[in-house]
Amino acid sequence: MSKWAFTFLAMGDEHIREFNLVGERIRELDRDVPIWLGTDSPEKINPNIRANIITIQEEFNYNLKRIPIAEGLKHHDTIWYCDTDIHFRNSREWHTLNETEIGIEPVAIFNEAQLGDDKGSTEYMREYIEWVKGQYPNPKLLLEYSFIVKTDNDKWIKEWERMDSETRGIQHQQYGLKGASEGLILWMSAMGVGLPVIQTQSPIWNTIVHSGQERHKGNRTLI
Repeated sequence: MSKWAFTFLAMGDEHIREFNLVGERIRELDRDVPIWLGTDSPEKINPNIRANIITIQEEFNYNLKRIPIAEGLKHHDTIWYCDTDIHFRNSREWHTLNETEIGIEPVAIFNEAQLGDDKGSTEYMREYIEWVKGQYPNPKLLLEYSFIVKTDNDKWIKEWERMDSETRGIQHQQYGLKGASEGLILWMSAMGVGLPVIQTQSPIWNTIVHSGQERHKGNRTLI
């Protein structure tokens, strides 16, 4: 069994096109690393990528990332989740994932003062932030387009699912899609089960480019 694997969520034509591109790039760099994918259209996935596909038959929500992550963790010690608008420069540091510590390691961590849209406003998600602060007075957001997680049980996934379910009515939308607050839920669910949040300057982050930061997607909000 491989110690680590990639996971992705690709629902809808745009995300599926992006996944097929990033999946082909992964296979250029490594023919064998496992890939777990959650999607609503498995027939549109390039079979040459050889992804392990989990079919998701519900409305899109960013928090559905947990489904392929949960499946991947059944088979591997460590999961590297990436959004589909990632580009891999190289694979030079991938071997470091064989020696990952227990915990969740995001690209970056933001506090409440760093949240907001392009004008620094959090009014569009005020109700949600107030709910979060009722759980944890000083909320943080894990930058969720790419993170690494290693855990030896499913408590974190279950806590993520619980918090997602409780907040569906107040989750704000981004790009017209629901659940764009999963970075806060990632942090809260880790806190709730005692899963360490690790912040390092890992060289692995230098191997990726997040194209969402370079297009209109990244210009509106950090979340």
